[in-house]
Amino acid sequence: MEPWAQELLNVWTPKVDEICQASMPSVERMWVAKYNAEDIAQMVRGCVAMVTEELEGRTSDLREGYFQTIVPAVAAQGERVSTMAAIDMAVTLRIAIAVIPALSPEHRVKATEFFVEWQARYIQEIVQTAIEAGAKP
Repeated sequence: MEPWAQELLNVWTPKVDEICQASMPSVERMWVAKYNAEDIAQMVRGCVAMVTEELEGRTSDLREGYFQTIVPAVAAQGERVSTMAAIDMAVTLRIAIAVIPALSPEHRVKATEFFVEWQARYIQEIVQTAIEAGAKP
């Protein structure tokens, strides 16, 4: 794994609880279904695991499983596509606020470019999967 990628994971992983606590007010205000901090932490840890999977060049089994099970389940609970995208964007911003400034200047640009593009693809796939699962706009 490249040094910028390892640093991204090393900085992000211990900040999961902090990110979840910061994200909870948005989650509580915006989502129909009620999720607790542990539910959100599990989702953020899953995101870290999917990023790790990609950075290590492994198969995308975690990502495929997530989009085949979690997103349709959230849609089935009545969440709208727009809400899923909005919540994911809110959490993405919380991750960026917590992680990017903590990266070394040497790796910040490369790690940020990867993170932004990865998150954009992730949200795009959430929207597509939710639509396919029958979620309302």
